[in-house]
Amino acid sequence: MTKSDKSRRDGRGWSWAAILMVSLAVVAGVNVWLWLTKQDETAAVREPVPVSLEAVAVRPVTVVLRQSAEVRPAADVLVVPKVKGRQVMEILVERGQAVKAGQLLASLDTEATSAKRQELLAALAAAKAKLAVLDKDLKRLRHLAGSGSVPAQRLDHVLAKQRAAAAQRDLIRARLKSLDLVLGYHRITAPIAGLVSGRYLDVGALSDDKKPMFRISRVDRVKVITTVGERDFPLLKVGLPVQVRVDAYPRRVFSGRVSVVSPVLNPATRSGEVEVLIDNPDLALTPGMFARVRLELGRRRALLVPRTALHRLVGTGAYYVFVARDGRAVHCNVQVAGVFGRQREITSGLKPGEQVVVRGAGRLSDGAPIAPARRPEAD
Repeated sequence: MTKSDKSRRDGRGWSWAAILMVSLAVVAGVNVWLWLTKQDETAAVREPVPVSLEAVAVRPVTVVLRQSAEVRPAADVLVVPKVKGRQVMEILVERGQAVKAGQLLASLDTEATSAKRQELLAALAAAKAKLAVLDKDLKRLRHLAGSGSVPAQRLDHVLAKQRAAAAQRDLIRARLKSLDLVLGYHRITAPIAGLVSGRYLDVGALSDDKKPMFRISRVDRVKVITTVGERDFPLLKVGLPVQVRVDAYPRRVFSGRVSVVSPVLNPATRSGEVEVLIDNPDLALTPGMFARVRLELGRRRALLVPRTALHRLVGTGAYYVFVARDGRAVHCNVQVAGVFGRQREITSGLKPGEQVVVRGAGRLSDGAPIAPARRPEAD
């Protein structure tokens, strides 16, 4: 090995050693920097977050129900003919026309039924004539039987014929009465007073005892039907005042009262139906309108928190609050039931007296230390 080769090899050795030393120094510096940064972050996390707290409390509240509903007629009746296969001879009303109870709406063909009635009248006349002859015979035979000139068997025979004729007469009378009732069914009348809101047959069509001819709707009084949840249902009672608004008359308030309260709850929704009647003498409210219902149910007690204490999870939308426990903020899921001004009713997840964070929650996480400030005035 020459001297120059040896020098080159020693130079390469020193170069590798220098690179190694520099690398070790860099790694050590990075580790020291990471350690110092972690210490700073740990110190920052441990620093208490200033927050404002407020105690959860049970307070009396006025329950006001605000619901949307649809305006409906106070009564809505389908007029179905009671006879089938009769031709419509005339229709006397049109849609939108006001009618009175019992007013004639249409008439059906009575030719076949009238012919049967004439047959029954003829049969009734014959039965009456036969009965009259038998009555005379019976009167004469009874007079003769008193003198013993007529056998008793003959008298009994005529008496039996007289009774059979009387029964036949009564049967024809009953059939005639039934037929007169059927003839009345050929006159289609309004069962209630109201407006003709539907007409489904024209002159010349055949009647069907399973399909309606008309729809009569009472609109001088209308109703709205809404629902009330299980929690507030015991506060309901017939006669409670109700306010109703519709988009067609934004500045007008229509007043009504609760008329019907459902005796049972829907097991699927845990709510019950409420029917509200509203007088509508000027026919301003039209069935089918969208309505907003305001119903003041009364007072009850509820567990309340300020709305500023509530937060929602991203994605699920579930509500949660931070509760102060042993100097730390604890994440608690809650169920929100109602809105009372700036307060919200809580049905699960909190207990009366617990302190919730109402301000400063933006920097909190579950278990973070907190520094409570003076409790703010209640909203």
